[in-house]
Amino acid sequence: MMRRCAAPLRLGIDGRHLRIVCLLLLTLFPGPVARGQQHTFRIDERDGVRIAENNGIPKYSGELFAYEPLLTIKEDERPESLLYRPGQLFLDGSGQYVMADGGNMRICAYDSTGRFRRSFGRLGGGPGEFQYLRLQSVRDGIVSIFDFGQRRTTRYSIEGELLDVTPVPSEAGTILDFFELAPSGERLALAIETPLGGFRSGREWARLTVFDARGDSCWDHTFDPVEVSYTLSFRTGGGNEVTDVFVYHFSSRPMCVFSPIAGIVYSSGREPRLEFYDLTGALKRVVTIGLASEGVSRAERRRIDRFLQERIEKNPGYMGERFRAQREQLQLPERKAFWSDMEIDDAGFIWLRFPTLQMWELERPLESHRYYVVGPDGEYLGITQRPACSDSRVMGGRLLATLLDTESRETSLAVFTVCPASSGLRYPAP
Repeated sequence: MMRRCAAPLRLGIDGRHLRIVCLLLLTLFPGPVARGQQHTFRIDERDGVRIAENNGIPKYSGELFAYEPLLTIKEDERPESLLYRPGQLFLDGSGQYVMADGGNMRICAYDSTGRFRRSFGRLGGGPGEFQYLRLQSVRDGIVSIFDFGQRRTTRYSIEGELLDVTPVPSEAGTILDFFELAPSGERLALAIETPLGGFRSGREWARLTVFDARGDSCWDHTFDPVEVSYTLSFRTGGGNEVTDVFVYHFSSRPMCVFSPIAGIVYSSGREPRLEFYDLTGALKRVVTIGLASEGVSRAERRRIDRFLQERIEKNPGYMGERFRAQREQLQLPERKAFWSDMEIDDAGFIWLRFPTLQMWELERPLESHRYYVVGPDGEYLGITQRPACSDSRVMGGRLLATLLDTESRETSLAVFTVCPASSGLRYPAP
């Protein structure tokens, strides 16, 4: 008698059952974003505060903007045009470009074609002299500079005439950043201060203090403590094999910017939330973006760890200890952040730079920088990339960037036109 083999067991799921199984899996194991989820944006008002809420899905997919080269600002045959550590580049309403020459402690002005016109300021302690300058704003023909070394703000006309010098009172504490405000003719200064002074690890709080033109405090606001983490950058030289190595890790840190359009904008960096204050200290708007915090891939951390271990073995003594400290910092429990820098352009767009853990050497070119972009009304628009640079900003429909070339060690000042990319979104014309 022949034994009949049992028919093989067949498991089949039709389309209806498959949809049910998928819904069950998404319910039990929800991912960060379900496929097909749409961008949502809503505006509400609570207790007189305008609340703009995003769900973390950008309005536009694909690359948001592209950048078409417009001009490059270069040195010419004149000795006064030579630059040493060029920094912040701004565009004046008259079409002139203004740049901070940090190495020479001066401000340089260029015409609309990028040709050098004049410079003003120098190293020193007197009026119109600087120890550690930062170009803060160029607005209505007035150039505002803050000197972190002397804790004071200096204003020039765009033609180089010294207008005034105003110190920041000692009660402001350690200044982490500084902004000058120019509302309706009255001049105010805003300081963001932390006890640690930035660039250290630990818990710190931030305090915003607004002063009038005489240096008297108008109001201040203290924010909740935040956890911050920094890995310092450093440079080696002399007989060491490595001449330039930078490893940095920005995590949650308080940030603040001022815009004549948006007012005072604060971010703790520890949550995807922006707070907008007016010049009386009143909270007016809140924008939540609904993003998931950015972490660093394990592969990237392992690559940097191997690099640092090699440098520890090849550099005994002091530099080896520096590399070892870097490696220990890298191995700490990862603190995630949402963005590491914040900017508001003159059209009201908010640019939030991705947090980074990155290393580079002279032979390794820098990569581009990624940004979240939020519209003037608080809507999360999408993601864009900018050319790698030490400093950049968008003004008048142009990207003003201080570019770094790690191979030649040269710095160039470049201007780009902001153009539509794959998203199709057009940046507003100036």
